[in-house]
Amino acid sequence: MKIIQVAPQYLNLNEGILYGGIERIVIGLKKQFDNLGYDNKVICPEGNNTIGNILTTLPESYWDSTQRNVKYTNPANLVFSNIAHLSKSIEYINNSDANIVHDHTGKLFPFARTLNKPLLTTLHGPSDWFWDPELYSEWMRGNYFNAVSEAQKRDYDFLKIDYVVPNGLDLKSFPFGEGREEYLFSLGQICFNKGQHLAIEIAKKSGKKLVIGGIVSDDPTDSEDRKYFEEMIKPHLDGENVKFVGALNDEQKQKYFKNSSGFLMPISCNEAFGLVLIESLGNGNPVIAYDKGAIPEIVQDGLNGYIARDVDHAVDLINYLPQIDRRFCRNSVLDKFDIEKVAQKYIEVYDDVMRRSK
Repeated sequence: MKIIQVAPQYLNLNEGILYGGIERIVIGLKKQFDNLGYDNKVICPEGNNTIGNILTTLPESYWDSTQRNVKYTNPANLVFSNIAHLSKSIEYINNSDANIVHDHTGKLFPFARTLNKPLLTTLHGPSDWFWDPELYSEWMRGNYFNAVSEAQKRDYDFLKIDYVVPNGLDLKSFPFGEGREEYLFSLGQICFNKGQHLAIEIAKKSGKKLVIGGIVSDDPTDSEDRKYFEEMIKPHLDGENVKFVGALNDEQKQKYFKNSSGFLMPISCNEAFGLVLIESLGNGNPVIAYDKGAIPEIVQDGLNGYIARDVDHAVDLINYLPQIDRRFCRNSVLDKFDIEKVAQKYIEVYDDVMRRSK
């Protein structure tokens, strides 16, 4: 079997990445396919990529363009970069000897009829980020879609989803931590939906210290996120009881996870998956999260963390974190979400898509 993955054009495929869940999935799958002996390539933009056997489209990622020159922050450039990336991807695919194409952009399937290879599309976001079925249902028919959770599959009730393969990471390489330092941890893009303001409220009411990690976007399309940080997060930062440590690489994140007494995720959005949850649990760190989206598929209430109803309930649950077996936390995600298992599931899906496409 010969495989081509198509990554988004926003970022490079760099193992030292500070932000980019999809990119981390693509990198992890690429490594596992290499280990399993499959001929596989990844389509992505040129730039600071740290994996081999890639096919490049744009001269640089969309993010690098916007950082290099402010003129590229024009919303039209995002549209142009998408079109150019897809155009070059189609050219690579049709001129290749691949047996299967795995798209992570969610934008290639309307061109499936122009491809001479079977196509699988993994959905990486909520349905309100996707093509509206009222306008684009014709292009959805006859395609093969994978959801990363049962919750996401339910969210896309207008789409025929044939497969559910979750996201995964190289969890076996994560260090295990006893959580000896008495602070709570919050990590994610700094935005209202991720609930960092609620994490601050929970920590303050419980008398616990809180460390917040994450990126504050400078993208003009995310201007509300910057405002949220300045108005609802920054006033609470004192460097002692509430500390902001910014964007973190994998090694830095793992240090905070393994030493933390618990991870807070009081989100208001329906998470399609929640990669940060398996990161926390992979380091042995129990989770307190709101019941949104795929959270209950990862957090086993009372076993590897707790599902909270609201701020006051979360404050109460913090008292029970010491009762959680941190070894169980780690094992609960190793069994389901280690990238080796996820890659093997995708191989089975690829076989099925190829069989059904004949």
